[in-house]
Amino acid sequence: MSGMVLEISKIVVLCGANLHDLGNAIHRTMHNMHAVVLANPILTRLLPLIYEDREKLLRIKHEILHSIFSHDGEVRCLSMEAGISKVADGTDMAEGRARIPYQIRKVDIHSLSALAIEKLETNWGKKKPVDIVVTMKNPAGIFQNEWVLERKILYSGLEDFVTSLDVMGKFPVASMAAKKFITYLENFDIALLEDHDKKE
Repeated sequence: MSGMVLEISKIVVLCGANLHDLGNAIHRTMHNMHAVVLANPILTRLLPLIYEDREKLLRIKHEILHSIFSHDGEVRCLSMEAGISKVADGTDMAEGRARIPYQIRKVDIHSLSALAIEKLETNWGKKKPVDIVVTMKNPAGIFQNEWVLERKILYSGLEDFVTSLDVMGKFPVASMAAKKFITYLENFDIALLEDHDKKE
């Protein structure tokens, strides 16, 4: 890869990673589409400060807009740069992210699972080039990993390059036990939790 191509790749990843959630300013629903609309004039204003070649500028802008659009859910990435931004977005799921919803009584499988995630680490992989190690306090974190990170990896185009590993303490999480725990949490009656709070 030439230095210029690498530089452009870095610009695409950087802009995609920083602008992908702009659409939340309008609405969470279809926020990836809203983000493309909001990011377009920003890129039109800033990219000419770096690139004079109009054709190159437009190609780079389109790659960034694709990265922004495809970061969400089940939208498949068509470039490696978009895939990198998508997977990076999926790693934003440690416990701090769920603290506010939990404190305002939004107690569901999503918040409980996110609270179970202690940290994420990106390492050189054993079977694939990259391992993302998800350390959790309890098996509830499995849901967060499957729902957020693994789904992002699946549609990133980087499935052959990235693996996510669930760890509790120093040990891999036993998947069958974890899935039973998840089923329990999904069917958990929140009213029982509220009743418990009243008694305390």
